[in-house]
Amino acid sequence: MMIRGAPWGDFWREIGHRTLNVAGLAGIVSGLPDAGGIKGALDAMASEPPGEDYVLRFLLLQAGSFGGKAVGMRGGRWVTHGFRSYWVPGPHHNRRTPVNPMMPMPGTLLARVREIAERCEGLTGMSADVRSFSPPPAAVAYIDPPYGGTTDYSGGPPLDVSRIAEGLGCPCYVSEARPLSDNAVLLSAGRRKGGISGRRAGANEEWLSAFNAPALTDG
Repeated sequence: MMIRGAPWGDFWREIGHRTLNVAGLAGIVSGLPDAGGIKGALDAMASEPPGEDYVLRFLLLQAGSFGGKAVGMRGGRWVTHGFRSYWVPGPHHNRRTPVNPMMPMPGTLLARVREIAERCEGLTGMSADVRSFSPPPAAVAYIDPPYGGTTDYSGGPPLDVSRIAEGLGCPCYVSEARPLSDNAVLLSAGRRKGGISGRRAGANEEWLSAFNAPALTDG
């Protein structure tokens, strides 16, 4: 079961119902310009009201969102934080390779969506608030919330993720930028510095915290 707020939840619902229009996504991707023109194409796409194919366009808008910030819909309009430009390093940058305007790029996104649509048999997807969900017997849950201090997907008040995880009553694992329980391990150990210029001192930390679950180990 995959439970997310809209429009991610709508994507997973269509995947579960096998109604996602992969051919339609391929058509949109084929009409995109090369890397240098993608930002302008996404700006134009976001200026149009979401239509019947909003799920497909959302995937592209989210992949190009500046800083990976959440893209949503409100009042019949897209809500975005701008889109990445194609960035080429200069002679004084540590980084030597360009930064693409989308992550993943359109062709890779299409290939991944196609594989998900073909292989996710038996999946139930829904657009819902996780706080209203009761897991079925013998369930194992994983929660991937917006990291603390980042943009929330819903635009609503922050979720108390620890309380939600404890209240599910089943083994639950939560990804965050800090440990949320005494039963947690650091997943990002050993990751190298990054950032668009290659000068950031270290990678963002990623912790996996367990609730109602056996003790985690670094292995």
